[in-house]
Amino acid sequence: LRSSIGLVASAASAVQLRTMMNLRVATTAATGAAIMHMLAMVGPAPSAAAWGWTTTDKEAPEVMAKMKDALWYCQGGTVGIGGGVSDQYMKANNLKYGDEALTAFLTEKCTCRVLPKPGYKCDIAQTLLVGTARAGHKSLKEGDAIMPGKLGPDCTNTGYPGAEIDCDLKFDKEPVCQAADLCDAEKLRKEGYYPSGHPH
Repeated sequence: LRSSIGLVASAASAVQLRTMMNLRVATTAATGAAIMHMLAMVGPAPSAAAWGWTTTDKEAPEVMAKMKDALWYCQGGTVGIGGGVSDQYMKANNLKYGDEALTAFLTEKCTCRVLPKPGYKCDIAQTLLVGTARAGHKSLKEGDAIMPGKLGPDCTNTGYPGAEIDCDLKFDKEPVCQAADLCDAEKLRKEGYYPSGHPH
């Protein structure tokens, strides 16, 4: 009889344990689902989103529209820096906005080395990608220039929930290009300004 009672008790304990485990799993799943739902409602945080200050259609649409018909281009293609890259550099080097080393790094990333298209020459060798404050900017007047070292705190050029666009990107100087004579074109070729394989 005692053995029978023990077996019954053990079976009851096993059933109770299994029930508790099932409840715990169900509770964990429900909690996880609730958290995911909340994150979906809130949306991505700015640091998780794709953002930055580069010559791309998303981040500099006006610049890219002009470049389609321009007689010049930037050596290396895209100019500027992504927000994530900027943040990582700051963290790795213990820098903050306003530090000379960070300003130099961002300025270099935003520098466009001007290359004329084949058959042309331009009046400047480089230009700088900068921001321009829109009307209603939190701290600047409309039209104020935002240099590369201040793009992070002062230029929201793509926007995200809670932060409207208050800045547009542009080049601080627009190269003026004109048809080059044969001597100019040959000089550019010898100095290596035309990339390998580029028609010239």
